[in-house]
Amino acid sequence: MLRIVYTSVQAVPFGPEDLESLLARASVLNESVGVTGILLVSQREFLQCIEGPAEAVRQVYRRIQADPRHTDLQILSSGPIRRRQFDRWSMVGLMVPPQQEGVHSAFSLLDHRLDRPWRTLGKAALELIQEYAHIKLAVEAQP
Repeated sequence: MLRIVYTSVQAVPFGPEDLESLLARASVLNESVGVTGILLVSQREFLQCIEGPAEAVRQVYRRIQADPRHTDLQILSSGPIRRRQFDRWSMVGLMVPPQQEGVHSAFSLLDHRLDRPWRTLGKAALELIQEYAHIKLAVEAQP
């Protein structure tokens, strides 16, 4: 099993409808090869973790590299894993809202890492993704 965490810069602005479309397609493709993962989308960047059988993850990453919706891909971490962290989702995504003055949300707990380019996080990017996954799970658990 292999995990890749990468970041990239949006080639064009990416909205909620764009995310829904991307997730629907990626979910089907990823499920067909046994890959799982999570994608965070900010106003200017993507941060994604994909994991699964090594060759399948490499195949998905090659497809990602060819996608014209982003540029400047940078792998922040890559390596073998014993177990998946995001096995609930063939692909799930979260739009990270811009921080607004005086607005408190679960995202504000993480804002010290949102105000700078995600590529500067290095291996700590996985921790950020994990925290967002916990938020997503909590939201899904609510009635």
